[in-house]
Amino acid sequence: MNNTQPHNQDGHLNTHILDHDDDCTGRGTHDRVVACVPEGNRMYCRVDLKWELGVPNVAQILKAAKVRNGGEQRGKWTLDKSEPWDCGKSIDYYFVKL
Repeated sequence: MNNTQPHNQDGHLNTHILDHDDDCTGRGTHDRVVACVPEGNRMYCRVDLKWELGVPNVAQILKAAKVRNGGEQRGKWTLDKSEPWDCGKSIDYYFVKL
């Protein structure tokens, strides 16, 4: 795919790269991970169940977060809790640094 031109498909995080071709889905192996930059010893990630590729495991979520945040979440992290949205479209994940 030519990344210099927009793909013109709605619903993707990036206008030049399809979610299925991006690290946010493990290049199409799991549903989309949206990672926020850690604040101190806490980090929030959201998994969007948009593409029905399967819910990523904790290791896959952390891997996607590392790529998205440029390594900002160095160190060891553990899952504190996860909360599915009432509408069933996403799951919130909260991590703490060990």
